[in-house]
Amino acid sequence: MRHQQEDEPARASEGLRFLLREQENLRRSKKPDSGGQHKDTDMLLRALVEAEIDGMAVANQLTALKETIDNLSTEKRLSKLHSASLGRQQELLLEKIGMFENTNRSLRDLLREWSEYEREWLVWSAENEALRKKLADRETQNIRLFAKLTNKEKEASKLAEHLDFEKDN
Repeated sequence: MRHQQEDEPARASEGLRFLLREQENLRRSKKPDSGGQHKDTDMLLRALVEAEIDGMAVANQLTALKETIDNLSTEKRLSKLHSASLGRQQELLLEKIGMFENTNRSLRDLLREWSEYEREWLVWSAENEALRKKLADRETQNIRLFAKLTNKEKEASKLAEHLDFEKDN
């Protein structure tokens, strides 16, 4: 049973590594002008994968600790070997929990930064759209004013011709 439990996280880790490789290949195939956003996405994906791996390590360590405790409870007596094994399992568990907490903290920071970036991008996008609309409105207004100006120039030209005709007669 323990071999099966160790095999499952190994397969999951391999799957996560595969996803990382695929993401890296995808990033390399993208255009370089959008590299900043892809870099942020890659960092976030890597942090998520690290959190998943650290979470699996904690789960494995908890399973090993449970098995050690189960062995102890069946023997009802704590030998030096079991005591040392239990102490080592506790140290490893605390180490894995610490790694997970650090990864989790950095992931929360990255998610907070990403969320802030997304909010800023949405504001910028809305402002950009408003400016584009204003520009389109101004261009439409300029076209109308140009048409009016052209009509006024034609009227002025006709009036000048009419005035010249009146002067000549």
